[in-house]
Amino acid sequence: MAVFVLIRLGIVGGFVVECSLATYRLGSLAAMSRVLVVGLPRSGTSWTGRVVGKADGAAFVHEPDGDHVPYAIRAKRGYGRHIDLDADTELPEYERLWAGAFEGGDRFPSLRSRIAERLFETATLAQRSAARRNESIPVRLRAALVLSEPSGAVAGAQHVVVKTVHSALSVEWITRRFNPRVLIVERDPRNVLASWMELGMGGDKRENVQLAHYAMRTWGLAAPAGDAPKIVVRAFVFGVLASALRAAAQRHPDWVVASHEDLCIEPRARFAALLGEFGLTFGEEAERYLETSDRAGEGFRTQRVARDQPEKWRERLSTEDVKMLCGELERFPFPLVRDIR
Repeated sequence: MAVFVLIRLGIVGGFVVECSLATYRLGSLAAMSRVLVVGLPRSGTSWTGRVVGKADGAAFVHEPDGDHVPYAIRAKRGYGRHIDLDADTELPEYERLWAGAFEGGDRFPSLRSRIAERLFETATLAQRSAARRNESIPVRLRAALVLSEPSGAVAGAQHVVVKTVHSALSVEWITRRFNPRVLIVERDPRNVLASWMELGMGGDKRENVQLAHYAMRTWGLAAPAGDAPKIVVRAFVFGVLASALRAAAQRHPDWVVASHEDLCIEPRARFAALLGEFGLTFGEEAERYLETSDRAGEGFRTQRVARDQPEKWRERLSTEDVKMLCGELERFPFPLVRDIR
């Protein structure tokens, strides 16, 4: 049964502001088993999440909170890309986002949402980031956000697997409301940071101010100096997000933590065992995806030759790079590099 209660509060900055209560379909959420796959960008979560999402009877939802989704920009307006929420914070539109994701994540539940998507496609990444920061944006993008809707249900799904790389600071907020099983995917920071350096990720100064505040508030750690090398700045960003996930996992011993490097070794056997921990079946679709994804790829493409990944960083980072990033990560309260050599 669908329950919708919308209280229209008015218009702020051109946006219709609504407070939504119990906006998700309570029956379908209760009937599905839910898995939340969480990690950092470029940590292997897409590969891992898609394999898990190919379990028999499962629907896979890719980053419902990402900057490629118009409703995600609307729901996170005024917050950072890595949204930081206390468990008790009330954020109705963000809750609607996750309710739709855990129903199966149909991106186009209505004509209205399809129109919003077409308008949203005309916006640049810089304009989308400005919208999330609640800054001035083009009229077409503003219209896209006003028309945007949370995703909807997928018929016939017995399990829903949702993957996110923007929830390291809000994962407990999500689990408190929707109670999914949680899978945290970790990857050697040398591999993650090599990818970030190559793709120009992790260096947004405005985004990183939020992470600096979080690190100081949580562990008393100051951000690197403004003239610090790029690899050090990115190592700090990695350290904040990875440590936040480690701390959350310690508070929730029932969560499963998997190493991307370990999954790359005998992936079929290890994924079959991993899916079993969530009561999922590793069937033909999952095996087929493993086979088709095990090939060379570049940039943001997610296929890779699995056996090459654990030591891939050696081809991309200098000895000095490794020394600097390891030195920065040693400031954090968790051992984030398993084997420094």
